[in-house]
Amino acid sequence: MPSAKSTPATLFVTRGIVLEGQQKTAQAQEAYRAALSRAPQNPDALLNLGVLLANQGVKEEAIKLLRQGVSVSPNDPEMFAALGNSLLKAGMWDDGVAALRKSDALQPDAPSVLFNLSSALQHQGQLAEALVKALESQGKPADAIFLTQKVLSTRPDYPEGIALLTSLLIETGKTAEAMNTVRPALASHPTSAELLNAYGLVLLAQEKSSDAATQFQQALVLNPAIEDAKVNHANALNQGSKSSDAVPEFRTVLLTNPRNLKAQAGLAKASFDLHQYADAAAAFKRAVDLAPDDPNLYTNMGIALDKLGRVDEAKRAYAEAQRLRSSKKIAKTEP
Repeated sequence: MPSAKSTPATLFVTRGIVLEGQQKTAQAQEAYRAALSRAPQNPDALLNLGVLLANQGVKEEAIKLLRQGVSVSPNDPEMFAALGNSLLKAGMWDDGVAALRKSDALQPDAPSVLFNLSSALQHQGQLAEALVKALESQGKPADAIFLTQKVLSTRPDYPEGIALLTSLLIETGKTAEAMNTVRPALASHPTSAELLNAYGLVLLAQEKSSDAATQFQQALVLNPAIEDAKVNHANALNQGSKSSDAVPEFRTVLLTNPRNLKAQAGLAKASFDLHQYADAAAAFKRAVDLAPDDPNLYTNMGIALDKLGRVDEAKRAYAEAQRLRSSKKIAKTEP
């Protein structure tokens, strides 16, 4: 009978899988580590242990194992998907999206990969709005829409996915298409907070601020935790000339999440509309720190600084806005 030391690594991997199925995660982890002690490049052990650790919140070691896994198995879509998901959990959005893209290229149309990739492309405050903005700044807004549509092709009756697509269509100026996307879905799912929020966004884009505010309120009644709906409600108030009501709502969001770009920009605009130029300039500065490549934020900050008589600072803000616009124009004309 072979000694434990001579037992093949594959048997330990198999043992780990069985133990995981029995909810014995500690023993499963030991089995996978035993496999790796015998065969450090075993892809199944690297994958299974990496995923197990990621699910347990041991992000750094999970990412290290999965990075090793993709170097060992560079054509394994499951390995890249696991790496991408682990990177997203660790907040490493750019690397996570790159890994998920690689997984999708190796095995197109895998629903779970497409869902995670599309979610990542949307959120920043919920999951990856920052990446959507990055794609837009690169002239690639269609990427996020295309990925979301691919998800919906596999799960057409999926409220969260429809809400995501609606918001992306609005961001690219396709308001009519957004309305045609969300309205029938909301008729089928009238208690979906995500769809109510998305419908409110369409109404806000149509400058129907009162109706939009009602939709956002209904969304928050159903799910008070939707931060985006809170910010959208404040924006609707501001659009409806209720800036004094909007300011405290923006501040409430920022107390718990000071990195919410939409809330910072909204607070800045509402403060400006109330002629509170010092508060507006400060909020625009915080927004600029969160999105240093957005020329519009620099322009608006410059206007607020001008109102305060801080002419030299305003000139620097205008100059930076012009520089960013010029660089974007050059980037778009390059082959």
